[in-house]
Amino acid sequence: MQHFPYDIAYTATLPRVFEENPNYNELKDLLILKYAALYPNRTFYQLTKYTNSKHTDSLIKAIGRQYPEQLYSYAQAGNSLGYKIRSIKDDNFVKTVVGLSEMRSGQIYFPFLDNLVKGKVTMAELDAAKDNRVKYYRLLVTTQMDYARRALNGDTAIGFTELTNRLQKRPATNL
Repeated sequence: MQHFPYDIAYTATLPRVFEENPNYNELKDLLILKYAALYPNRTFYQLTKYTNSKHTDSLIKAIGRQYPEQLYSYAQAGNSLGYKIRSIKDDNFVKTVVGLSEMRSGQIYFPFLDNLVKGKVTMAELDAAKDNRVKYYRLLVTTQMDYARRALNGDTAIGFTELTNRLQKRPATNL
């Protein structure tokens, strides 16, 4: 099954007879990896069905960086995947997103996620700016310039898209 694309491997495993195979869990582990490679934007949903894969932690870490909003949302869930996400302690990025997901207004910090994880900005600095529209907007613009400078050097910041979207929703003329 390793050599077949996901669709063929998945279809081949649909008959219930495969569930009796002693290597069935290994096959499911392989399928989740193939699925994640093909559909990274839908992987968290798929992981809700199979949280005890040996690849769950590594997929949460990798896919979470690609889709931090999904990581945030699933971290809030009261299901086994939410618990699994919240139990990851060896990844600063995941821990930061989990911390934000536990806050009432955690998404306000999302545009600064990369700098927050890298220690370039602190929660205290963000808290000081978040309630002042002008300070918050300035911080958005400064962060956008930093992220753009980094992108020119090949370093795409996590949350760059969220930051751009936030700036588009909140133009300076509305301050």
